[in-house]
Amino acid sequence: MAIGVGTTRADGTWGPVQLSDPFGASHAVGDDRDILSVGYSQGGPGTDVVLTGNGGNPFTQAGWTGWYALDSGFRVTSTARGGRVLVAPCSQTGVLRLRIAGALRLSPVATCDPEANASRTVTGALGSRSAVMLASNDNRGLFGENPYGALVRLTVQAGEPNSVASLQNSQIPYDPTGFPTCTGDLENGGVACSGLVPRARYSLIRRRSGAVLHVAAGRDGVVRARGFRGGLRGGDVVALRNSGGRILTRLHVAHLRVDIDGAQTVLAAGTCESGDYYGTGLSDVPTSQAAVVLGVAGTGQVCPLSGDATGLSSNRIQQTDDFSGGLTQTRVPSIGATSPGDDATVYGSFVALANAVLPGPHGAVLSAHARAALTITPGAGGKPVFHSRNVNTPTGVRVFGLAPGVYRATWVVVDANGDTRTTRTRFIQA
Repeated sequence: MAIGVGTTRADGTWGPVQLSDPFGASHAVGDDRDILSVGYSQGGPGTDVVLTGNGGNPFTQAGWTGWYALDSGFRVTSTARGGRVLVAPCSQTGVLRLRIAGALRLSPVATCDPEANASRTVTGALGSRSAVMLASNDNRGLFGENPYGALVRLTVQAGEPNSVASLQNSQIPYDPTGFPTCTGDLENGGVACSGLVPRARYSLIRRRSGAVLHVAAGRDGVVRARGFRGGLRGGDVVALRNSGGRILTRLHVAHLRVDIDGAQTVLAAGTCESGDYYGTGLSDVPTSQAAVVLGVAGTGQVCPLSGDATGLSSNRIQQTDDFSGGLTQTRVPSIGATSPGDDATVYGSFVALANAVLPGPHGAVLSAHARAALTITPGAGGKPVFHSRNVNTPTGVRVFGLAPGVYRATWVVVDANGDTRTTRTRFIQA
């Protein structure tokens, strides 16, 4: 939950209002799952409730355009002879505005092809500095206390010309171009940004200490970069800048750190960014049978305001950045194998060894840069008889002097983000 308070001016206007949670942390309107309630003091109109994810279906002229539809409904292309901007849907009930390089163009509603429900705007050649802005103004504030509703304008910045699509949209009659977003990986300290121009050059700027990485996008329109001095951590802000010097997006890295106990499907403990969505976000444009009801608004799991991640799913450990639509994720390594193995019998001294692994592509298993602590205790209980901070080394750590009996081994993998995974085994000292 985030709250903002404002006062109307003499001409009746108000805002902008900064949203913040009870602890003072700033928030933006995240995506179509959000519910925005606008209440007025005595003498004002009734309450407005804005549900962009419950807008019916604008692609069949039966609803308004939400955030996801705006982010994924454009196609911006350019050659030396000129450019073209396609926008869908364009036959909605509200007003669409298109600005190219700061100039207001004819509304896509006026240039709309009703059969394709897409508009086409011809421009001069578009370069890396040419910002394309798309806005949709519609009556989205319908609610029982205010049957007249309220006009709400959503504005997005389209991606670069000839970029590769980063969002799925099954409702439009063409392939969209990219909407730039970035994902920060706290486990390996890397950042990946998609929705970009193949082979184009970009810069990633971490606000902390002004660290900069220069990298080129692949053929898939994705840049992948690692190597920030000091790594990547919660609270960092990473800006993506193109070769023309334009900032395309800013990722606000979530404070995300987790503990997993064995093969549990929920987190044993940890922290998350309070008020931000946890887990997988929207994967396609949301539509519903009717406006106001039966949509994605109010769905999704949100990190509690306490920031306590206990009990959240351990499957996809990620959060959505409400300021950019980007992601923060962490992947917790597992113990691939141990020595001694579970229920093994050992004689005399032995070498304790474990390897930390992560799942790779096509079922592969990859070594992870993480330490594995080992604590050995008697099977009947009592104080530990052995402890090592790290047995994930090429030669392991030798264990001496254990009396015959049954022992329990507790292996704790700790990665660079401080995430942990605990595995327990048993062995017999003969």
